[in-house]
Amino acid sequence: MASKRHLPVASAVLEECESRDSDLESLVESRSMESSDSDSPGSLSSDSESERSDDSEPEVSAVRTWCSIDLDGDQAAPPRFPFTGTPGMKIEAGCNNPLAFQKLFLTDEVIEKIEDDKRVRWTTTRCSPPEVCKKQNLFLGLVILQGVVGKPMQKWYWSKNKMIATPFFGKVIPEYRFSLIMKYLHFANSKKFDETTHPAPKLKKIWEVSQMILQNFQQTYVPERDISIDESLMAYKGRLSWVQYIASKRA
Repeated sequence: MASKRHLPVASAVLEECESRDSDLESLVESRSMESSDSDSPGSLSSDSESERSDDSEPEVSAVRTWCSIDLDGDQAAPPRFPFTGTPGMKIEAGCNNPLAFQKLFLTDEVIEKIEDDKRVRWTTTRCSPPEVCKKQNLFLGLVILQGVVGKPMQKWYWSKNKMIATPFFGKVIPEYRFSLIMKYLHFANSKKFDETTHPAPKLKKIWEVSQMILQNFQQTYVPERDISIDESLMAYKGRLSWVQYIASKRA
């Protein structure tokens, strides 16, 4: 009795499988028809491409020049691009002293630009005009000297301790005045800044002065033919958008 009860179920399953097989066959036939239809334009396109290649073949063969290569001998290196520049100074410094060469790059226009921007910075926070603007050349000289005489803290340059004292700094500018110039040092006028017209908005704080110094370098000195530019990125985790942080670089 159990086998008779299962007969209708088995027949229904067989009928469903047969209907699925027929649907699958019809789907395969329809796709084969579509592929056969799509072959005709493809053949036309391949024929057109072959015709184009045949047309371009004479043009390529006309400009192609074959030459024999001696595999046994040493191959000569390709010639280098000709160097047409004349390396060295483009203008005369006038006299042979460090200050004259510094003024070729940090010209009076650059110093005046820094002083004007610093004066604007000062007047936005204080009432009286600053007297420290007159010490700009002395300030820059001490900053350059700090790169030669290295100390871990700025105030140590004015220290009176005999073990670490450098009296020259105190004779040029007092520590308070140097710190005041450093505090209000500015290279841009924020009131005249327009983000829509500025060529480099992210570098707005140093853009004008850097371009002036770059132009002075281009007008003063031509480098040699071979230049080695070594780049090493330092670890940085700040919030400046124009500074890139790469974790694989050394810290």
